[in-house]
Amino acid sequence: MATSSDGQRADSNIIDEFADYREELTVTGHSVDRAGGERLSSFYDTWVERYHEMHVTYGWLAPRNLAALASEFITDKSSRILDAASGTGMVGQELKNLGFTCIDALDPSQKSLDQCKEQKSHTEYICDTLDEHQTKIQDNQYDAVVIGGAFGVPGHVSDSCFPELIRVTKPGGYIMFTLSDKVKDEWDTKLEAAIAALNKQGRWEVADSRRIQYNLNEDVDEKATVPVLRMHVACGYLAPRNLAALASEFITDKSSRILDAASGTGMVGQELKNLGFTCIDALDPSQKSLDQCKEQKSHTEYICDTLDEHQTKIQDNQYDAVVIGGAFGVPGHVSDSCFPELIRVTKPGKKKTHYFGQP
Repeated sequence: MATSSDGQRADSNIIDEFADYREELTVTGHSVDRAGGERLSSFYDTWVERYHEMHVTYGWLAPRNLAALASEFITDKSSRILDAASGTGMVGQELKNLGFTCIDALDPSQKSLDQCKEQKSHTEYICDTLDEHQTKIQDNQYDAVVIGGAFGVPGHVSDSCFPELIRVTKPGGYIMFTLSDKVKDEWDTKLEAAIAALNKQGRWEVADSRRIQYNLNEDVDEKATVPVLRMHVACGYLAPRNLAALASEFITDKSSRILDAASGTGMVGQELKNLGFTCIDALDPSQKSLDQCKEQKSHTEYICDTLDEHQTKIQDNQYDAVVIGGAFGVPGHVSDSCFPELIRVTKPGKKKTHYFGQP
């Protein structure tokens, strides 16, 4: 708070205004039929000019703390992130401050998105609700989806949007959202059931659950729970994740050069990237698979070639490790005939080639 009496009075007025805003928000939220209804959008359109200042003065710390938490799980600053129910873009601004460069905003209030554009933190601006309906976003677009402040608030975001969030998030990506103590009691049981049901279906898993500071001022000390949900890979194919985890036990330097051999669409490389590795090349005989792999932005170079007894264009002693996920032993794929080639391209003292068998 400001130290001068005038400043204290001004801050006090804004805090009182915020309390009125929050009460009106709850009443409006209870009155709408579905999340993000027109009446709710109109409510935010009315408050948009005061939104940022009120939240900052009130001590709304959720955007900063949610962004900091997200950065623990998303280490690649070029990862594509959806700031869902973005409002005026406060979460995206904090992500930008942490170095993230590819953040999209989604919100039902066009005026809020217009205000968000002034922050210049986001790349795309999508005016849409977040509920059970399918947005215009394509499948598997985002490395992470973050929601700061909207989940559980009446009329805003509920568990009805979970299938849509899963649809737009990449396999191995993350979904995380704040659940403030103000609404936690109402949501605890049904949220746990909704998360468990989708876990049972193999759609995601609970990677973590954290407590963060949500609001903090002289009169309010409010916290929030943040479930961190990690998307499962399709069909329960866990070899890429487990192979990457195993490789990380032997390869401790995250700048090590790794060849993702018989890479396919790059699932092993994606898992290595999630673990913080930064220099991963892909080799596969299918150019279309490599083109799909490029969309993941996990790899550095893309080599279209077979893996057998012949010598590839790769120079000697290039890699600290070679990993093969799923292809070894599958008829017509990778066999022991490639071992001399794998040894040739792997650095002396680094000859560790890990593979999983049939997918």
